[in-house]
Amino acid sequence: TGSEKSIMRLSRTNAEKIVKELNTVIDQSVNMMNEEGIIIASTDQERVGQIHEGARKIIEQNLEELVIRPEDVYEGSLEGVNYPIMIGGEVIGVVGITGPVQEVAKYGQITRKMTEILMQELSIKEQKDMDENLRNRFLSEWLLSDTVMINKNFVDRGKRMHLDITLPRRIMVIAVHVSECYSDSLDEMRSVESAENRIKNLLKRLDKDSVYLKSSSCLICGVANRADRELEHLAENLKEAAEKQPGVRLAIGIDDRCRLYTMTHISYTKAYKALQACMRAHGKDIRFYNEINLEIFTDEISDLSKKEYVQKLFPGYRHEELAEVIGVLEVLYETEGSITAASEALHMHKNTLQYKLKRIYERTGYDPRSLRYSALFLIAIDFYREIRGLLYEE
Repeated sequence: TGSEKSIMRLSRTNAEKIVKELNTVIDQSVNMMNEEGIIIASTDQERVGQIHEGARKIIEQNLEELVIRPEDVYEGSLEGVNYPIMIGGEVIGVVGITGPVQEVAKYGQITRKMTEILMQELSIKEQKDMDENLRNRFLSEWLLSDTVMINKNFVDRGKRMHLDITLPRRIMVIAVHVSECYSDSLDEMRSVESAENRIKNLLKRLDKDSVYLKSSSCLICGVANRADRELEHLAENLKEAAEKQPGVRLAIGIDDRCRLYTMTHISYTKAYKALQACMRAHGKDIRFYNEINLEIFTDEISDLSKKEYVQKLFPGYRHEELAEVIGVLEVLYETEGSITAASEALHMHKNTLQYKLKRIYERTGYDPRSLRYSALFLIAIDFYREIRGLLYEE
């Protein structure tokens, strides 16, 4: 069919891969020509883009082989042997080996067969990539959009890709972070990709009906409906598997309940809010939507407003001062306002902590030990954790 022919088209990228692979086996100059007889890949880069009249003759006359000798004249062609690349009974291009005929002829049929096998392998990979892209696009529409009409046609479209979206599912959203131990961004990307593959493979083993979507900033997983306790156990397994890789940390947000498949985007939104709460907090890498409070609405507030709030509450604080104060207040509220417990956690004398809290009162006008003003500081802590990199930008 026309679609199959387009899939099997010899692209420049694939031609370059094949030439590179052939060169590891054959120590001769190799050329790849497309269906128009133009050289699109070669060990001799200067020939790329030139017309190869010998290849055109093979294609137009349906030849099995064309041997070009020194006395033969074909535009853009040199001495050597050339063979059509046949896939599914169609000529999709030509492969040629340049050199004295008596030397290169022995490589001819091997080169042709290797080229066809490599082309078939690349085509299968391209088809798999295309199928994966279609699945991702479909899942993105289903999980992330609140404007897509989830009707019978949409459900049937998923089933043709072996995706049954009508199965009851819970949603988890996962962020993969790596430490600063990686020397460059390429190492970091490889580490993240490796962790994501661990998550995906384990998820498929533990939940055969799971769906998995990689967005620009996180992984979105739909798993078979189960109780919160079981879901938390699954999240712990995923976290443990991924974090076996040095320097990797997972944060996981989980929705509040199973919803009808037409409303799954709501579950995603809630799981994402829970993930954001994980990423801002310390010591809690798995959170359910039901566990969060302030974070429900903070994502609706702009970064500029958050920055303005923090700076207004802490006027005149230098970057280092504010970081220290936020750390002290965070521990104070985590220990329910207990001076004794907070001072122990901070490894400082109670009198020192009391002095620091008094200084905060004097500089801000609000007493952090007062129940009345604690909410102001709790909001500031949450905002600070999210936008601290923006606070001192001009």
